[in-house]
Amino acid sequence: MQRSNPNPKVKIAVFGNTGTGKTSLINRYCKKRFNQHQRQSDTTQSDYETCSLVQDGYTFPLEIWGVPGTSQALASFSRENIRNAQCCIIVVDLTNSHSFETVSFWVQKAKNLTYANQDSFLIVGSRSDMAKSRVVTPEDMQALATKFNCKVIETSAKDDVNVKDAFLMLTDPLIKPLVTKFQEQDRRESQATLIVSNIKNYISNPGTKFPSTWFSGSKIILDNGEKKQYQMLSPCNGKKLKRLKVKSNHFVPL
Repeated sequence: MQRSNPNPKVKIAVFGNTGTGKTSLINRYCKKRFNQHQRQSDTTQSDYETCSLVQDGYTFPLEIWGVPGTSQALASFSRENIRNAQCCIIVVDLTNSHSFETVSFWVQKAKNLTYANQDSFLIVGSRSDMAKSRVVTPEDMQALATKFNCKVIETSAKDDVNVKDAFLMLTDPLIKPLVTKFQEQDRRESQATLIVSNIKNYISNPGTKFPSTWFSGSKIILDNGEKKQYQMLSPCNGKKLKRLKVKSNHFVPL
């Protein structure tokens, strides 16, 4: 849905050791693709992708940063890139025990480098498709959830399993309240437009029956009890609209 003011941007920072699958996770979600040879590239630089999330007809821009996975690369990474991130992902390679052992390090880095609350952290197990090579157990993942009081999910970027769900787990708590707010704003704006249209219609056609709407002070009170604030340039003294001689510019929605 197009709005006069752009919908808020959601920024996500993705942490984890080099080689845990951060880039594959981001590419699968944003670009809907998987590079079979990505694991061998040993990426040490930051990743950056943008995409959009559509929720109930409203489009929200997403900005996703993959934070470098080595201390050397991290030292030259600008905090400004992710300082305002609302959500953080810590990636654990389910086939690598060292990535499991360093989760505490990355949780602390996420706290230090972003303003995100820890309840907006998600621990993502990558490469769930590699069952024969797995060394981090489901019980290990649940232990992380308990230790850091955050959610966990296992994913496979290769098979596209739970990747979208992982990002929705992060973004839903942020976006759903905004969608509810926007829906209410749109409903009120639609109602206001209808009222103004009816006012103009009555002014043009004085014999037209106007819905049972009364003006009281600076409020329009509808039959169902809803109220819409209006700026009134001339008083109506609580009289019915059809008994007033007014011009359309006497009523301006706030």
